[in-house]
Amino acid sequence: LVAPLLAACGPDAKAAASANKAKLDTELHTASVKAGVPAQMLAPIIAQENTLAASTSSGSSSAYQSAADGYTKLYNQVVALEKMSPSEAQAQASNDLSALQAALASAKSAGIDDVTAEAKLFDPTVPLAQQQLAAASTTKEYFAADGYILDQSAAVTQILPDYQQIQSLTNLVNTQ
Repeated sequence: LVAPLLAACGPDAKAAASANKAKLDTELHTASVKAGVPAQMLAPIIAQENTLAASTSSGSSSAYQSAADGYTKLYNQVVALEKMSPSEAQAQASNDLSALQAALASAKSAGIDDVTAEAKLFDPTVPLAQQQLAAASTTKEYFAADGYILDQSAAVTQILPDYQQIQSLTNLVNTQ
């Protein structure tokens, strides 16, 4: 008696997961294109979506149901980003600007001349970001400024790890 009921749930869970994933994908596109949500803000949601999709490889009904529920949660996160008020988007961008400034300060104080020199190349990004924030008035404009800030911050945080990899490669080449 239980087996037929479980079998009947399988296709429904798979269909729900598929429908919820499609709904999420549509909303991610809308968030990116129409609302202007920065790619860096959507990246963790997309990563979670990919993890959920991979989790259905077993084909079990419970895996599909879990994915369907996960897609719904992610969809709600995307909608929340899209519905951010201008003041919320401004606060987020301001926090991200502070993080960029901290990353720059950290890179400059690494005590490695090459890293410090590279970090100084990003100094003009701070006033430019401040100008973008000052000129923004809509959520989409704050998102545009924040996208720039997040991109610059991602680059700055890679200066030291990239330098360390270059040094390791140089040592390896010299050893060979």
